[in-house]
Amino acid sequence: MAYPQWPVGRFFVDFANPVAKVAIECDGKAFHDVERDAKRQGEIEAMGWAVYRFTGRECNVESVIETSDDWGRISRRESPTLTRIREIGVRHGICWGACAV
Repeated sequence: MAYPQWPVGRFFVDFANPVAKVAIECDGKAFHDVERDAKRQGEIEAMGWAVYRFTGRECNVESVIETSDDWGRISRRESPTLTRIREIGVRHGICWGACAV
């Protein structure tokens, strides 16, 4: 399970699984500062957390993308962002909500 705005030390991470100590941060252009974020991430990791960063755009994508082939058939596939989130879950042995069997 992922919880939004989870407290970690003196910070709040965008999404977290506190049992596995995994944080996902969404870096939007308006609030992203590379130096500040690197320092903050270092402090969070020093507390035993794994931190994964996504761009703000990646955090706002649909979970499924519709595509069509040359014949006009529509198919649905998972977005690269959702695929990456699932891979993070597998790496840490966690489920981000509804997991496919």
